[in-house]
Amino acid sequence: MKLFWRFAVCLALVATLAAAAPAEPPDTAAAAAAGDTSHWGKGHGSCSKHKADYDVCVVGCGGSGAYTAVQLKKLGYRVLVLEQKERCGGHCNTVQLPGPGGYPFDMGVNVYENSSLVLQTFKDMDVQLYPASLTPPGQIFSFYVDSPKYVSFPPPTPEQLAAFATAATKWCQMYYTYFSALLTPNGAMPDFEALPAELQQVLFGSFGELLAWLAKKDPVNFGVDANGTPWYQPLYPVWLNIVNNGPGPIYELTALYALRTLSPATMDMVTKGAGWSVVGGCISLYNKFAAFLGNDVKVNAKLTATRSRGGVIKVTYRQADRSKSVRTSCRHMVVSAVQSLDNMRAIVKDLDLKEKAAFAGVTHNMYSQVIFRSAAKNVSNLAFVNVLNLSNKDLPTTVAYSQVHPAYGYALSVNLTPDDTAEAAAARMYTNLTRWSAATNGEFVLPGSIKDALLHGPELHQHTPRAKVPKDTPQLYKRLYALQGYRQMYYTGALYAYNSQKVVWTYSQWLVDNHLSRFPRC
Repeated sequence: MKLFWRFAVCLALVATLAAAAPAEPPDTAAAAAAGDTSHWGKGHGSCSKHKADYDVCVVGCGGSGAYTAVQLKKLGYRVLVLEQKERCGGHCNTVQLPGPGGYPFDMGVNVYENSSLVLQTFKDMDVQLYPASLTPPGQIFSFYVDSPKYVSFPPPTPEQLAAFATAATKWCQMYYTYFSALLTPNGAMPDFEALPAELQQVLFGSFGELLAWLAKKDPVNFGVDANGTPWYQPLYPVWLNIVNNGPGPIYELTALYALRTLSPATMDMVTKGAGWSVVGGCISLYNKFAAFLGNDVKVNAKLTATRSRGGVIKVTYRQADRSKSVRTSCRHMVVSAVQSLDNMRAIVKDLDLKEKAAFAGVTHNMYSQVIFRSAAKNVSNLAFVNVLNLSNKDLPTTVAYSQVHPAYGYALSVNLTPDDTAEAAAARMYTNLTRWSAATNGEFVLPGSIKDALLHGPELHQHTPRAKVPKDTPQLYKRLYALQGYRQMYYTGALYAYNSQKVVWTYSQWLVDNHLSRFPRC
């Protein structure tokens, strides 16, 4: 089965959580899910006793931070948002490529699911959507690079589409049979320790081990056919594009994160071809978020000191264009940035042992976005070219997806290691493209230097937060969820509600409804 969609499916596509979801929030959420407020301390809800400039300070203006801040302001809370980059939106960005009239290109988030939460969010912000079909459009040309081979494919045949639909149906049936516990109503992780030991072992192993486990458990449905072809072969290009797995083959990804990404709703969206894209690009929503929040959004703002004293959080930050630091205060803080120990030490200067023990177990990848100038020789009459590499062990880095517009060039999203820099990202991607060009006999012509080739980027974003040690995942999430409300601090984002935009919004909304909105507005 070959990939054929006009829009590269990324982590933002996803998932409707209602189907086969437990009736109650997961026990793993500990104090957060159970509504236990005993560890909040006395007087944290008192306006007269604990006066502060803001009710809530939100750290990070990406998908979860911006959404949380907007919901709080709608309820009348005084909200300060601190974003260290020059804009809101996180890895969601829209780039105007050169050409007659400009060409808006979404990098990161390009398709949203057809859910009530998504539709209401865009309606509230007066941002227009248009239908985005992920079924095969007519003018698409796909090729795969299995270094050093090059193969091009025509649009899929009816037989190939049927094979994909059959495999996708099997995947969804498997998911509901074994892993429906992952579809929690509030977007949080489930109570892992309540799962059978066999499933725990599978979840914290690799995705390849999960597929092998399925083949052993049910060889009729999840084994190989008479020709030795695995049952999931038609799904593989889709998995590669959606999972966005980072360095290394998809089979090496922890099964839990692959499953959270490849939910039944994701597969339903792909097979049914229904979704929404944003008029003017996804950044239109975040521009509206920022406008709604007004002067209470501070971009290019770096926290330099945060300390909790007497029921009030003292905050000091500095904006890049200002010579002096700003001191302010809030009664509660929400951290949407990746909650790794290094990040949290930069945000909170007096982390205690409980906080350090939780955040020390977190790691992440770096997600890079870049557009390279290039020219496609033989596909000038086509709308896009999708580029995937199916065997990425031989390549310098894994390309999550890329698209080529013949008039403008390549747009790439790449996952890197946490230590990679923007310069390293650009060099690795340029090396990839050079090798691809050679593998395609110069099908895609590149300028002779990185400087000449770059149209946009590279931007680097922290991405794919997860447990450092997969088998420690249950204990990690116990510790993380128990921190909700501890010392007036709250947390949201992909770590707490992996993985999609819709799931993150669901968890953020739950956090507002069940915790933050309990406090009086001052």
